Amino acid sequence: VFWMPMVSLSIGLTWRSHSHLFLGGNADFTVPQTYATSFPDQTATTKISLPNKITFGAAYKVTKSLQLSLNFDYTFWSIFDQVVFEFQNIGGAKAQNVYTENWKDSFAIRLGAAWEINSSWQLRGGFLYDASPVPDDTLSPLLPDQARFGVSLGFGFKTGGFTLDWAFMALLFTHRTGAATNILSNSDVLSDGPYTQKYYNAAYLSGLTVGYKF
Repeated sequence: VFWMPMVSLSIGLTWRSHSHLFLGGNADFTVPQTYATSFPDQTATTKISLPNKITFGAAYKVTKSLQLSLNFDYTFWSIFDQVVFEFQNIGGAKAQNVYTENWKDSFAIRLGAAWEINSSWQLRGGFLYDASPVPDDTLSPLLPDQARFGVSLGFGFKTGGFTLDWAFMALLFTHRTGAATNILSNSDVLSDGPYTQKYYNAAYLSGLTVGYKF
């Protein structure tokens, strides 16, 4: 949905419905010879559920040279409660490995500004916060995630048919500690936790685009 109630204001709203991905591949086992007949190489399958997502966006032209923008996402990650891997032959029978996830719904907000200095130059800046849907008790190396803050800067330059755009983003992740007690819900191997994990991350991204219109 797109609505322009006035020349200086644009509003948009989108909805993406949930979907399912069905994946399959080869599972190769390296085990002691004693267990080789119980764990033969075989095919494995799983289904991943992708969530509903609603996005709201708005852009407001404060002056002829300054535009502010807002983007808000809400993702219904609570649909992602587990990951089930199905094997055709474990110990002579079909078997499943069930990874409990119990993710929560989450949101992300992004703010931006663009300032046209003159007909050739434009400065840009932005800020974002993206919450993590992963609860502490199911945080694991399988699908680790952290809330993150982002700050971005950039500029655009154009003259004649030539254009030049540059952007830089610093993405800072919150420090995360998890203590999953039952990552693999149907296995004795990982059921006697907790398993303490600590995650520290940061990313610094830069991009440059050069174009020419004939």
